[in-house]
Amino acid sequence: MNAKVMAGLAALAVGAAAGAAAHAQDKYEVKVATFVGPQHFMSQWLVKWSEKLEKDSNGRLVFKHFPGSQMGPTPAMYDLARSGQAEVAWFLHGATPGRFPSPSSCTCPTSSAAPRSAPR
Repeated sequence: MNAKVMAGLAALAVGAAAGAAAHAQDKYEVKVATFVGPQHFMSQWLVKWSEKLEKDSNGRLVFKHFPGSQMGPTPAMYDLARSGQAEVAWFLHGATPGRFPSPSSCTCPTSSAAPRSAPR
């Protein structure tokens, strides 16, 4: 082979290896928003979950937690995830009245056929 071709292939291989190494080291920050405090069991579970994912991704995923409505009020948690301000948000349907009508139907006391089994 021609020396110029070999030098070109070597440069291409070095460039590809450097690009692959740089791509393999990319870190992705994952913002986790919750409306409960850091001592709440759900916040603690999310921390353990994120630690497992960080370990399984070899450090490519980096989680940043925002407990206690730091990113927004309780009714805005869904919107934070939907808009991309947070990649993960924990919210309750009951904290967003009128927004999710199907789950809300089970909280109406007159929605049960048997009054004694209705929530009190």
